[in-house]
This record gives sequence, structure tokens and C-alpha cells, in this order.
Amino acid sequence: MDRRLYQLIWLLIFLFLVQFFNLLELQAMGVDSQGQMRMLRALLAWSLVGYLVPAFIPNRIIRNIVIGIELVYICVSFLTDFYLINIYRLPFSGAMAQPILATNPSEAIGFFRSGGNAMLFGRGLLLLLVAFVIARLLPWSVRKGFSLLLILMGKMPTSVRGFHRGRWGLIVLVLLMIFLGVWHAKYIYAAYRSNWIRYNAMSLPERLWLSNRMAQKEISLSNIYYHPQAPHENHLHRERTIDTPHNVIVVYDRLIYPHLMHCYGHYIKNTPTIDSLIASQELFILDKAYTADNTPHFAMAQALSYYDPGDESSWDVYPTLPGVMRLAGYRTFWLDNTPKATPWLDVVPQLAADCDSSYHVNLRASEECWNGNSPLDEAVLEHLTDYRQGSQSVFSVIHLQGGEGSIWSRVNRDFWTFDRRHFTVFDNIQPDDRDVLAQYHNLLLYHDHILGKIIDFYSSTPSIVIYMGNLGVQGDTHPYDGTPIDEADRSRVPFMIYLSPEMKRLRPDWSEQIQALIGKTYSTADFPEWLTRLLGFEYFKNKSIVVQEE
Repeated sequence: MDRRLYQLIWLLIFLFLVQFFNLLELQAMGVDSQGQMRMLRALLAWSLVGYLVPAFIPNRIIRNIVIGIELVYICVSFLTDFYLINIYRLPFSGAMAQPILATNPSEAIGFFRSGGNAMLFGRGLLLLLVAFVIARLLPWSVRKGFSLLLILMGKMPTSVRGFHRGRWGLIVLVLLMIFLGVWHAKYIYAAYRSNWIRYNAMSLPERLWLSNRMAQKEISLSNIYYHPQAPHENHLHRERTIDTPHNVIVVYDRLIYPHLMHCYGHYIKNTPTIDSLIASQELFILDKAYTADNTPHFAMAQALSYYDPGDESSWDVYPTLPGVMRLAGYRTFWLDNTPKATPWLDVVPQLAADCDSSYHVNLRASEECWNGNSPLDEAVLEHLTDYRQGSQSVFSVIHLQGGEGSIWSRVNRDFWTFDRRHFTVFDNIQPDDRDVLAQYHNLLLYHDHILGKIIDFYSSTPSIVIYMGNLGVQGDTHPYDGTPIDEADRSRVPFMIYLSPEMKRLRPDWSEQIQALIGKTYSTADFPEWLTRLLGFEYFKNKSIVVQEE
């Protein structure tokens, strides 16, 4: 047993070095020093486990098989993580495992398509080779060094001979690693119980294992296995469709409250672009639009599918709006700046997958859990598409983060215009809360700018751009300013419609139809049916059309 422990010391060193090199690669992600120390404790503990397991196996063949499995696992894990960090700046975590296991796997495993990245894999293999050489040579060098030192000293005391055999040094090392492992395990267990896995404080093996376990758990919790029903041709009735190629754009923004927008009567001028478009009668604004549901999941599901709110079935037994638009002849595209797969966005992957193509600016998850960075919503502006790129009418959903999460990381600093001095009239809130209120106004100013840029992109083509929020306010007081909520404001969301000059010439009757909608109470659950009727066709979700009108 003592001999095996000493002979396999190279395995302990190799496992430690591979994970240590992985920690060095993570430096580019901005892991803080506290996280590095926790990760260092973790990799020491896992190195010890990988070393002791084969050391306690007496059969040489089984022992070598176990060592081989460990080496293959750690090397493949290292190369996979190495590639993800250097190409995507996203180490393997639960957010990566979810789309691999549940949604759009062909895109999620795209990092295996390594074309043109042979040099990157070569560097990873070189690091593995360096770790292996050091692991094999270091014990031999230490042993030879002690032998040479003892020869020079001319004598070899018993205590030194014992150390030369490696027994006491190994015992001290094992005890140290056990102590560090227990210390780290307490931290990980506490994080797991609180359902907040700190991947940036984990070593490579436990990150891979826990991420898959958490992914399966979150997939189950978020019902990410939704499969929307495909629309049927015999349920689609075409009446007066538009033959000219055009664009139908839906901008779906999160947690934007009309109560605090200047275009809805707020006294702070935080929507200058929208105000200008309303004044020129290019943009129509609905005062009485309300969310379909008070939960983000079903609000989006109802706004972008033909779900019947009175049905107790799941929303995915009905077709989606993108699916019906595709059936009607549109090229459908989903553009997103929210994480690809998280429990609080559990209908997004399915809606996106029901489009002809999709692009997630935020990839599979944001980098916030690593370094606090969050892609700004303006990142979608580089990926807008229209019919000119394919000579086919386009239906596109642009999904923005809006006020979700930390509003401090959601706003370009060029738009940090307002501060607490603009809100001294709110004597009912503390100065620090006025800072938050000011920042939310900066967010509204920023999203006014983004909407203006989107409209600019489509203004020269026949286009309709619909902007809507996802959730309205609930409770007794408004978020941010603390003013009482009246019934007219409860669940209200921003809803605006832009018609380009080309579209107005193409469909002069649309302005009148939209004007008729302005004074009415409107639910976003009615949006799919209203939009398709405006476009000249209708989808009957509960019955087939036997005879098509010419």
C-alpha cells in the first residue's frame, strides 16, 4: 500500500496541474481572488480523490483501468473548457448544459465544430503534456535531489531515510488536502442548498458534474420540454394578404412601466424619440394595453401564441405566432438578448426554436455570474434583418432584457442623464432610492434610443414595428417611485405601433384601423389574432376552413 501511494504521486501532481492550468485560463474571465482561493481548495481536494481511489485498488489491471478513465476524463474536460473559455468566454456551466440537454442541441454543441482552431487545441494539448512531464519528473527529481544532498552530507539519519521513502511527507500532504477539501465541501453544500451554484468557485471536475445535475433539475422545474403544436394549413384563411415583400417586427421588452414614461404623461422627458414620432403621426400609442398574465412565462406565451386563457391545458398545445406567420409565407427570425436557457425564461427557447432562424446575442447565458458583465440591449442592433436579405417578407421578434435584473448594468453610460437631483419632489423615498429611480429613468431613455434605432433601420422599407412590454405593475404602489397604483395602471404595459412611409402608401387603411384601437381596452393575449387580421389572414385555432375564399 505504501509503495502504491508513493508510485502514484505523479497522478496527484498531474491532476492538480491540469486543474491549476484551467484556473489560469479562467483568469481571463475576471474571477476574483476570493473565488480563486475557493477554486484552489476544490482542485486540491479533487486531485486527492483522483489519487487515492486507484491507490487503494490492489489489482494492478483494475487500477490501471481506473487511472486511464481518470486521465481521459480530466483531459477531455480540460480541452472542452479550454475551448469554451477562449472562443466563447463562457466556461462550462449549467447554462451551457441546459441547451445541450434540452433545446436546440445542434447550435449548443457548435463549439465541437473546431474548423480553423487547430492551434488552439494544440496549445491545450501542450499544457496537458507539460503537466504530464512535470508530474512524472517532479517525484524523481525530488528523490534524486535528496539522495545527492545526503551523499554530500556524508550520512543518512533514520528520520531522513523515512522522509526519503516519502511516508511522512505524503501523510502531511494528504491531511492538508483532506482539511482543505472539507472546508471547501461545506461552502459548496451551503451553495447547493440555497440553489445558487457558484461556478466561479469550483474546480473543473465538480463544475462539470454539478452543472449537469443542476441543468437536469432546472429543465424539470422550468418545463423546458415544451413542444408547441405545428399550425395546420387548413386552419389558415387568407383574405387580402400583402404581395409586396415587407417587414413585420415585434419588439418585446421586459419590465418597462408606462407610468414612468414621458410619452404616457410622466413629467420627466425620458422618451424624446418616441415623443417626436408621435408628434409626426408616425407612431401610434395605445393607452389601455394590459398584459395577458401577471407571470413572465405565460405573459409571453399568450402574447406570442394562440393559447386560449380559458383552457387548462398547457400553452404549447396551441400553435405559436411565429409558426403561423411561417405558414403564411413569412421568413421568421428570433433575435434575443436574454440568456438562452434559464428557468425564468422557460418559454423563450421553444418560441425561438419555432422560427426559421434565431440569434442569441447573449449566447447561452450572460457572463454576469463570472465577471458582472451583461450584454447591453443595443447589441441586437448589429443583427437586425429585413426582407432585402432574402426577398421574402420577414416576421421578426426582438426580445430585450429591459429592466430585468440589475438596471445598473443594463444602461449604456452615455445615457446616465438623470440623477437624484431630478427627483427631489419625491420626499416619500430615501436619497438612495432616488438614485435607483433616476437610473430607471436612464434605462427608459436608453430604450427610447434603442427603439428609435430599430425604427430607423426599417423606416426606408414597407414595415410595421410593434413595441410592447411584458408585465405591468402589481401590488399597492408603483415600483421605483412608490406612488399608489390605481386600477387603470394595474397590469398596464407600453404598446406602440410604427408604420413606415412605404407601408402607409402600401396600406393606407391601416392608420385608420390602428386609430380605432387606441381608445379601446386591449390585452396582449389578443395580439396574434389582431396582427394576422391586420395583415389580411386569420388562423382559426379551433376549427378548419373547409372552403377558401378567392
